[in-house]
Amino acid sequence: MARAVPFVHHGNLHSRIQPLNHGLEDMDRYVTALGAILISAAVALGAVGAHAVGAEDPFARQLWQTANLWHAISAVGLFATGLGWSRLSPFWRGIGAWVVGLGVVLFSGSIYLQALTESAPFPGSAPLGGSALILGWLVIAGAAIRSARHP
Repeated sequence: MARAVPFVHHGNLHSRIQPLNHGLEDMDRYVTALGAILISAAVALGAVGAHAVGAEDPFARQLWQTANLWHAISAVGLFATGLGWSRLSPFWRGIGAWVVGLGVVLFSGSIYLQALTESAPFPGSAPLGGSALILGWLVIAGAAIRSARHP
């Protein structure tokens, strides 16, 4: 039988969700590692794009470069988020990191595929991923501000 994780109800969302953070003490390492893995993937995919994509189609090369740019920027941001994990509001930092990760996959992934296939295989995934990136970074910014006001 699973043991219930007790918590004190203070009437706000943070206190009600706190049990969900149980067992995620090492999340800083996971986010830092995810950022590093995404950075290495961005470098590798940048090399692929420079040598194998768009030689005959400048639009495909431009798509690849756009996907790679936002992939790399978000990867470095996630890496930095992992390094500063303990300084961010515990509740919001995890949500922001997951939303950014999802945004990278949806936005950059769909554009990479479009550059390779010359069509959008999952229509709407790039705008949805871009929106997730924007929202995720705003949530992480909120986590930083919240942490500064309420350590």
